Amino acid sequence: MKKKLFAISCLLFGLAKAQTPTVGLIQSSPETYEGYTLIAPIQCPTNNCGTYLIDNCGDIVHQWPTTTAPGLTAQLMPNGNLLRSYSITHPFINAGGRGGGVELWDFNGTLLWDYVISDSVSTQHHEITYLPNGNILALIWNFHDSTECVAMGRNPANLGSEGIWSEKIVEYQPVYPDTALVIWQWDVWDHLIQNFDNGLPNYGDPSIHPELFDINYLGWSLGVADWLHANAIDYNPALDQIAMSCRLFHEVYIIDHSTTLAEASTHAGGNSGKGGDILFRWGNPAAYSQYPPSGQQLHAQHNVHWIKDGLPDAGKLMIFNNGTGRTPVEYSSVDIINPNPDVNGNYSLNVNNVYGPDSAEWSYVAPNPPDFHAQYISGAQRLPNGHTLIDDGTHGTVFEIDTAKNIIWKYVNPVTPTGILNQGDSPAPFAVHGTLNWLFRAPKYALDYPAFTGQTLIPTVPIEQNPYTPNCLFVSLKEASFSTEISLFPNPTSDYLTIKIYGENNVSTIVIKNLIGTSIPAKLSKLSDNEIQVSLNEFNPGMYIFEVQDKYGKTNIFKVLKTN
Repeated sequence: MKKKLFAISCLLFGLAKAQTPTVGLIQSSPETYEGYTLIAPIQCPTNNCGTYLIDNCGDIVHQWPTTTAPGLTAQLMPNGNLLRSYSITHPFINAGGRGGGVELWDFNGTLLWDYVISDSVSTQHHEITYLPNGNILALIWNFHDSTECVAMGRNPANLGSEGIWSEKIVEYQPVYPDTALVIWQWDVWDHLIQNFDNGLPNYGDPSIHPELFDINYLGWSLGVADWLHANAIDYNPALDQIAMSCRLFHEVYIIDHSTTLAEASTHAGGNSGKGGDILFRWGNPAAYSQYPPSGQQLHAQHNVHWIKDGLPDAGKLMIFNNGTGRTPVEYSSVDIINPNPDVNGNYSLNVNNVYGPDSAEWSYVAPNPPDFHAQYISGAQRLPNGHTLIDDGTHGTVFEIDTAKNIIWKYVNPVTPTGILNQGDSPAPFAVHGTLNWLFRAPKYALDYPAFTGQTLIPTVPIEQNPYTPNCLFVSLKEASFSTEISLFPNPTSDYLTIKIYGENNVSTIVIKNLIGTSIPAKLSKLSDNEIQVSLNEFNPGMYIFEVQDKYGKTNIFKVLKTN
């Protein structure tokens, strides 16, 4: 791997007091986990929805020539491919999160695969993810008309003329450039129970069949077609299981992926022996007619996923608990629970006939809880150093907390429907909640993530327009320190730059490069034993990299903005 040329620490540096950032990098510290964050703005100018990889200083190190709004997922696969969905118009499925198209781009921006998962009765939505074998899992809304719903025991009094959009999970094997093979699928419609019509074969008591979905439980749907509103899926290769989140039921689920295509529609088979039935569910026992003292734990949640092997709390489920509808006050939390599978990957009910635990074993909330409330979308990620990266998607804000739950890094997405904001401007408020710069997810990838093998990632400029003075001090990966303290000013500058050395002057060489790494000759003048002046009069406006090396071979690297 060709390592990134700059950035082992990123500090707020050199900002004038009047230059308080409103977008892009807001806050950072030396403790920030080193990596690259994927920014895929949902609300963006027509035909100009870029996908960006940024460093800890908010500078673009790579981007893909995507043009359509994601619908909603964007993930960087270990092989370097960008997996993303995009929105396609549907004749009647129009709820938030609709996608319909799925793309694979290689790291260099070549579109490899473009597959449409949308027809007259179904469409992909919200989350897609990849399996270790390269196959793709997709969440799909699937329409059932009123006649089908009544035939499955739905109370007609709670059924609109548009029927129900149920949920499927389908595994696809991409076939380049624009087709796919269906390898496996699972459908909620095959795992329903009801206690409304005793003449139907799926009649039963939902309270003693938590492995099934009660077709007459309304949750937040209130009888509208979008009944469950699944919004997240994740895959656990060790268990060969899938986790799914349903916002309107306030629940997360685990199902068996080891079943055959036929077994997934039944109640037997697979490693669990239970076919496609629910193995585990958590968050709202009322959905299966149980009312324990602990009550409802989740509120309109998103982003259920297993914490990956090798990370703190590995194997547990992390959930972004949006908190919408939480009483007596609404606030968001990031929660971790341990579903405690047995050696065979099965889960047990507790003494209250519900799936435990009674509450989350770890949570993050703001010191004043209502200060952190993302009403929809959003997610979180446990990092290798024990920190947690949190995406307040409603406000387009990503922040990292340390193990003491202090915010140590913060970034605000500057891309909005009307264009990319200038630094100093703020995203407009959304009519309902949040601001017009949403982010569904913002995953962070370590510097040694396999996708970066063989790639050279050089910081260029921030996403936002008219950025302030460069506010990050970069240090070479080869050297962790410089033998003496130096500063560069003024920055930005239109003509001359002064390099000042504090203490003994150990500077041996000064190299100036443009953002593609080409050395630029410049006139240097010695003002004193400790000051060197650099003439930038002949430079074009833009960002330049100054590499200042001391006589011991240690190097500090700075960004300098040349104005007109």
